[in-house]
This record gives sequence, structure tokens and C-alpha cells, in this order.
Amino acid sequence: MVQVPSSASLKARKLLATIDECKKLVKYAKKTTINSEVREKTGKSLKQSVIVRWLSLYECLESVNQNYEELKNVLMKRKQQHWMKNIDQRSIHELLLILKPFKHMMTIIQGGQYPTLYMVLLCAMKLKKTFQSYKSIIEFNQQQNENVTFQYVEEDDEPSALCSQNEKEQCFIYIREEMYRLQQQLNDDQLEEPEPPSKRIKVVNPLFKDLEDSFVSNPCTDINRELDDFQSSQGSCEFIYHAPQMYQPRPLDELQRYLQLSIPGEAIDRDPMKFWSNIDTRRNFPLLSIVARRIHAIPATSASVERLFSSAGLTVTQRRTRLSPSQIDNILFIRSYEKFKNKK
Repeated sequence: MVQVPSSASLKARKLLATIDECKKLVKYAKKTTINSEVREKTGKSLKQSVIVRWLSLYECLESVNQNYEELKNVLMKRKQQHWMKNIDQRSIHELLLILKPFKHMMTIIQGGQYPTLYMVLLCAMKLKKTFQSYKSIIEFNQQQNENVTFQYVEEDDEPSALCSQNEKEQCFIYIREEMYRLQQQLNDDQLEEPEPPSKRIKVVNPLFKDLEDSFVSNPCTDINRELDDFQSSQGSCEFIYHAPQMYQPRPLDELQRYLQLSIPGEAIDRDPMKFWSNIDTRRNFPLLSIVARRIHAIPATSASVERLFSSAGLTVTQRRTRLSPSQIDNILFIRSYEKFKNKK
């Protein structure tokens, strides 16, 4: 049941009621043979809304809309037409009109074959621009291209232009902190070269056997030490001339060099890992490339987890007989307790 705010308008209440009625209808059709009858005649089955899948609500409403007339005929034959009494197809159209942009954006950022974290900002910008007016929503729904977010390349609005200066600075600070932390880690991992061990005196004559425990000094070390002592003793008589130093600007760090980098449009790929894993990129930006790969490795959504969750549910169903009775009782208890909490 969708929670209806007390301040919601009559139109909003009607749309939320339509969502609830569609869910109930699909659930009833799944429990009976109605779904099979509809699929035989239309070739499209009803899809149930699942709370753990983000796109299931849109798919549920879309399946009801596609099979609307056939559902009415089947229910009338069974004298169960009351299931569609409170379902208005026009309300379904309006809901699909609103939800379709979200469905497109979530489909884009749920890609499992390439990183999509960098697309979150673009998708948020596209949604904000789409919902500025009813006309823009209509235009979006008329577009058939899935890659609508890439139109920003041809527009005047750059993604970074819509970020505040404070947001940019916070981003730069975070990246530089990660680069500094990585540099410190690499410095700690590099072990210092051990000094060569001192050689022992090897004697043949037993008379000098007791001298084997002494060590031979490193001649190079002794020479360097004597040279240092000589230079320090002559330091008072030495005239040192300091040449005037020319001003040298501070070299740009990796982040600054990357921000000034001009990348041709044909070189931009949907998968940013290809760019940051490139040998030339890793050579030019050794620290920044590592930080970038770590950031892009962060999943943008929990879609992959949801897929694993669904697969795990099927696995448990198939192997339920192999579970011990105590484990099954624990699973059922937790499930019942969660249902009890949701009813409160």
C-alpha cells in the first residue's frame, strides 16, 4: 500500500490509488490462470511489481496498459470486472509519462559491463531539465534513443558548469588527499636497499685465528668519511659564492595537468576504465590513474546486488530440501517478523 500524504491533492491520490489497484490486479492474475489467458492472446504477460527491483513498478504499469482491453474481456467472462473498477487507463498513461524518464536514466546507470558512476551526475542533470516543463516531458517520451544523456556533448551546458565552486573545490581536495595518501603508501612499500654486510677476515695460519671475529671496514665508507672530515676542517677557509636563483613557477600536479588536457570527442568511450587503464595515461598520470580507477570501480546502484539477491532466492528455492530444519525455521521466523514490523 502506497503511503498517501495528508497534504496530497485529489489528483495525486487518484494516481497513487491507481498504482495500488494495478498491483492488486497483477497479483490476482498471477495466482489464477488470467495471466496465461492474456499471454496467449496478446503475447505479453503481466509483470508484478517487486519492492527490491527499481524498474518493476514501471514494468507492472506498462504490462497492465498493454493488456488493458484483453484484461477487461477476461475478467468480464469470469464476472470479476470489479478488479478494474478503480483502474483508469488515462491515469496509467500519465504515470508512465512521469516514470519513463526515471526508467531510462536508471537503465543507463545500471549497466553491469562498464562503470556508470560518472553517469549519475549527467542523469540527474537530464532529469532536472526534463521535468522543468510538461512540454519537455512529452519531448523526452517521444525520443527513442536510449543514450539521451550524451546529448550534453552537443549542448552548451557542461556537467562541470552546473556544479558550484565549492563542490568543485571539495572534489579537488578529495582527489589530492587520495593521491597524497597513495604516494605515502607507495613510499612506505619501497624498502631501502640494505647495506652490504662487512666481510670477515679469513686466515690460514692458526696463529691469527683469534682475529677472525674482527670486521674489515668498508673502504668506500672510510674514504667518504675522511673526505667529509677534511671538508669540514677546511670549511672556515672556504669562500662560498651563492649565485642568484631565478624564479621557477611551481610545476603543475597531475590533477591540474589532467584538467588542462584536451581529449578529442572520438576518443571518448562509454567505459572510462579503458582511458585510465591505457599505458600512456598511466605513464602521464601514475597516481591520478590509480585514484580514478578506484573511484570508477564504485557501483552506481545496487542493481548488481539485486540480481544476485534474485539468483540467491532461486538457489534457496531449488536447494531448500538440503537445508537443515533449524535453518528453515530461522528463515521463516525472520520473514514473519519483518512482515509483522511492516504492518505496524
